[in-house]
Amino acid sequence: MGTSLRARFARQVMVTELARRNSIVPRGERTVEQARAELDHQGRLLRLPHDLHFNRGEVGGVGGEWLEADAHDRSARLLYLHGGGYAIGSCDSHRGIAGWVVEALGIPAFLPEYRLAPEHPFPAALDDALACFEALADQVPAERILVAGDSAGGGLALALTIALRDRGAPLPGAVATMSAWTDLTGSGESLRTRADREFMLIPDLMADVAAFYHGDVEPTHPLVSPVFADLSGLPPLLLQVGDEEILLDDSVRVWEKARAAGTEATLRVYPGMWHVWHALARWVPEARRANAEIARFWWSTIGEVPPQRRSTL
Repeated sequence: MGTSLRARFARQVMVTELARRNSIVPRGERTVEQARAELDHQGRLLRLPHDLHFNRGEVGGVGGEWLEADAHDRSARLLYLHGGGYAIGSCDSHRGIAGWVVEALGIPAFLPEYRLAPEHPFPAALDDALACFEALADQVPAERILVAGDSAGGGLALALTIALRDRGAPLPGAVATMSAWTDLTGSGESLRTRADREFMLIPDLMADVAAFYHGDVEPTHPLVSPVFADLSGLPPLLLQVGDEEILLDDSVRVWEKARAAGTEATLRVYPGMWHVWHALARWVPEARRANAEIARFWWSTIGEVPPQRRSTL
């Protein structure tokens, strides 16, 4: 299936808009505070499903937001971990992304605002994710929790699950990642082979952003870069990635290692798609298909029929 007209148009609009902004203040010269404010502003522009409610809350001592609708199946939960290179991102920036995943799934979600680097380097984000998961597992059985995340949040979702396994703790029912950042060493070939196609991320800045997070810990630490972890004994994984992005190999190599370790893993490479294209689910059919795939993956993994959801596009 070829890339949709809407996706091609959206890509051109984003490339043009990023070029305009960069002509004023180059992305490499923005401070962390400026980058956080810009991403939050962009996220607030994304429209949400009409029937979705979002309310501030706290789970496991970590603040964030609940995203839910009146018709949701409350026997399960989604823990959604936002991206942003572990240094930026919030409920404002990612409410619109997570909201359409929630719409497809038909279950409530908690979107935590885990602590960010460089103020709070590894393992702060992981500790917060663990606290959230353990608290959610007091509300529903652990196997009825789907852990999902985009970009750095996808890497964090994998690290969380690996840490739970290593502790001998109950595991989530499944993990879904979207354009996951799983290798903070930057050793993937796609960082070079896709550099001329990438427009969302800056290849030359990846090492600096990574250093904000891993700090004094080696970037090859398996809970920093899950691509270097033992991936055996994990729940089913769904790894979605676009073939136009520099992080392509971060998902491909996790998929290869997980399968070799005996873990059930599915890799979906979306032709023509960019980093976290899911953000445009309101407009781009490939984004809606990706979210629907996450929903099918979840409900088939737990062996249940998904709740009936009316479209709120």
